[in-house]
Amino acid sequence: MLAQHICRLLALAAITGLAACSSYDVTVNERRVFNTAPLYTDFEIADEALHNCVTETIASQRISSASQLKELNCRELGIVNLSGIGTFTGLETVRLSNNNIRDIEPLKPLSSLQVLYLDHNQVVDPVPLYDLMSLRVLDINRNGDLKCPSSLSLLRAQEISLPRHCR
Repeated sequence: MLAQHICRLLALAAITGLAACSSYDVTVNERRVFNTAPLYTDFEIADEALHNCVTETIASQRISSASQLKELNCRELGIVNLSGIGTFTGLETVRLSNNNIRDIEPLKPLSSLQVLYLDHNQVVDPVPLYDLMSLRVLDINRNGDLKCPSSLSLLRAQEISLPRHCR
């Protein structure tokens, strides 16, 4: 009888302890491995392929706010429209190689963006990239109609890969 009572008290203590920790995230090496917050869903992206890529990334990384999304890999998905990507202002690395992207204006709000791969697309105007002050690595190679950026416009970038006609 006493053993049953002790077991019940221990179970109650364990449940109470777990409930008290329900609002904490568990991380290992600064990487979130358990998140108690709901997944982030408050975004609108018109391009279905980009929307699906973002949704899958949010689920796999257990992202609960727009600013938590740091890396996005959406290569070879047939993406045409980047509208809505600016919601994710915490993005630091974006891989959009081998898509059908022409307009990169929606990237302008991504002030934390450090690495950007836009190779093998249809980008024409690189001007929206000039405002990305954190940009360190840029690949816009294989964009045949790209208007070549001036040598001063992307000074902050340490690595730039341009199409042949711009070299």
